[in-house]
Amino acid sequence: MRAGSGAHDDLAVPGMPRRGARVLLVEDDALSQEVACGMLAEFGLHVEVACNGVEALRRVSAEPWDLVLMDIQMPVMDGLEATRQIRALPDRAGLPILAMSANVFAQDLHRCIDAGMDARVPKPVDPAELRAALARWIPAGDAISPESRAGDTRSADGQDPRASQPVARAIDTEVGLSYFGGREAAYRRMLRRFLELRRGEAGVVRELLAAGDAPGAARVAHSLKSIAATVGALELRAASLQLEQAIGADGATRVALAALERQLEAVCEEIAERFPPDAG
Repeated sequence: MRAGSGAHDDLAVPGMPRRGARVLLVEDDALSQEVACGMLAEFGLHVEVACNGVEALRRVSAEPWDLVLMDIQMPVMDGLEATRQIRALPDRAGLPILAMSANVFAQDLHRCIDAGMDARVPKPVDPAELRAALARWIPAGDAISPESRAGDTRSADGQDPRASQPVARAIDTEVGLSYFGGREAAYRRMLRRFLELRRGEAGVVRELLAAGDAPGAARVAHSLKSIAATVGALELRAASLQLEQAIGADGATRVALAALERQLEAVCEEIAERFPPDAG
């Protein structure tokens, strides 16, 4: 929801997750831990366990992770509150957090997304569904961290959105294409429209906040969150969510706005470089 908004929910993508990726499993039930750890090990992942949200928050604060699998109902601190606090940490806005929940109602999914989660894996966990979710958020060949992405020497050809991603990838084109049914021309057009219409959104939010219009600023952040998810700009989606939450809680909007501005500029620069107007 990076991806990941509600548009991210439970969309299966074929393939396998990247072997050796570090996954934090946040689960209080011992049997559920065993089942999930067995599945994750079969996928070639390095998995460690936190038994509640407080422990998860401590582990995420102290260590790098590629993905968090978060149970919802836990003692001490539940998964929703843990996710909210993780999203408030520096440099954790783009960390994929997948909910594990037996609740299937739409309002339950919306609560997960609103808390900052990117998608949901239903309980009981089906191995194929879990593998598909992991493959989507930590696909094989993806970089382990933003730092290692910066050292990646691969480059895109500027033609096929599904070609190898550029260094410091800001847009996951596989995710974006999935929302357009694989129609590459339509996806490119949306990216160009995004560049045309959304590049100045951070300035709009800043002006609204300066004018005392917090509800208006929150609406802009909310709208940007949705469209960012649709084009596959998952870290921008996460930064937009963090800003929206900060505005709603009368929190540290300056920090959140700066993070959104950085992500938005990265997305726009990537669109301009990889998808110029004459590329179709």
